[in-house]
Amino acid sequence: MGDEWLGALKGSLMRRGRREILEEHGLSIAPSEAQRFFWERYNKSRRRPATQVGELLERIETPRLAESADVLGRIRAAWRAIMPEVFSGRTYVEGLRGGTLRVVVASSADRFTLSRQMPNSLIEALNESARGNLVKRIEYRVGALPRAKKTEETIE
Repeated sequence: MGDEWLGALKGSLMRRGRREILEEHGLSIAPSEAQRFFWERYNKSRRRPATQVGELLERIETPRLAESADVLGRIRAAWRAIMPEVFSGRTYVEGLRGGTLRVVVASSADRFTLSRQMPNSLIEALNESARGNLVKRIEYRVGALPRAKKTEETIE
């Protein structure tokens, strides 16, 4: 019984609000067809303009992407700084997610050496160099490394 009473109250408030709007516009005694036409136009005029999904995602993701790009940039710089010279051109930091750093290596021998012979020291050095406890573990994947961008110095 309580739900029915609440529904009736809500309906009467809604009707009263609609009646008041119709009275404001001089349509309280207009035929139902004219009122229906009024409500279609009235509702359309009160709608917010449609926003494209891309615009919404841009508003949401841009700050997050900028922050994650900054963190990844710090990690990549730290990786280049601490990496032994033997591995510097044979590894590439692919990404960081949930504390797991993904690194592409040129060969399975490099993966073995990095994952088995110096895993903890790399994590500690990375976190210290990147000024934060960002990396919890490192996953290595054998794959093609991205090509270095050609600059005027490398062309000459």
